[in-house]
Amino acid sequence: MRELKHTPICKSLFLPLCLALGLSLLSCQTALAQQEGPKGFKIGDPVEVFTGSDAEHGFIVGDFEDTGFGYGTYQVHIEGVKFCNNHATDTRIHSKFVNPRFQSDTKKKFGFGEDVEVRRYDGSTYKGEVTGINGDKYQVRYSRQGTPSSEWFHITNVRAAPGKTKITQNNGSGSTSAARPAANALRPGQKFRVGDRVMYHGMGFLTAPSFGTVVAVDTEKRLYTVRDEKDPSSAYSYPYYAVVAPTYKANNHFFIGKWDVRIVGATSTFTRNGDTYRRYSGGMQLPRYLFQSCVKE
Repeated sequence: MRELKHTPICKSLFLPLCLALGLSLLSCQTALAQQEGPKGFKIGDPVEVFTGSDAEHGFIVGDFEDTGFGYGTYQVHIEGVKFCNNHATDTRIHSKFVNPRFQSDTKKKFGFGEDVEVRRYDGSTYKGEVTGINGDKYQVRYSRQGTPSSEWFHITNVRAAPGKTKITQNNGSGSTSAARPAANALRPGQKFRVGDRVMYHGMGFLTAPSFGTVVAVDTEKRLYTVRDEKDPSSAYSYPYYAVVAPTYKANNHFFIGKWDVRIVGATSTFTRNGDTYRRYSGGMQLPRYLFQSCVKE
């Protein structure tokens, strides 16, 4: 059998082929990594970034760079932040959180019940309904992948739903204000609307009452979100029954009348000689001398 030997030509081709294959794999990995997040931004482009729960406006000052970990970054200068003129200290941000500006006109106001379009931090948009208003933030109820959701969005992430026109009406003072949509009609059990001043109890009438403004209404869960007057940063949700009108005065008329008071039956267990027994005790009516009934005059 004739022995095969490597020729100098084979040796000379082996190393270049391996090098070419390695470069090809590296370029493929880089291309896949660059597919993560938005593409096409160039220096000077206005963008919106999510550095926290709210979006901030800025512009691109550094091209897209691959990190080698499956995603890339852009260097973004946030408006209002004073850094060096050469932007050397501006932060590089994950490309997933860098998006085209969602809404340039942040002065638009939306009314309760109005149809809007919102954008989340990952750039996805959804249509929903305004259920709360708190300064420059809106609570919007929408469906995400078939699951009902309710979140607060900054005005920069809220815009009018396509094809929807905001209707205004004169309020008698020469200015116009948003007309209440039909969605803002009082629902069963609801007494207050967004913007109403109310009195509320943080622990179901076990604490002294506080005063605040209704900023959101969840008609499905029967909850009001109230912003406290003394602490505007405090806004929590309370059940309908814990929120009343500011002039409300508690009364005990409900307790005045004739009452039939009884002891309810009970079941208990006990052990005797290693055996477990169950004992039943029946209910009974309290003797009249133990209970003084109040009769309304």
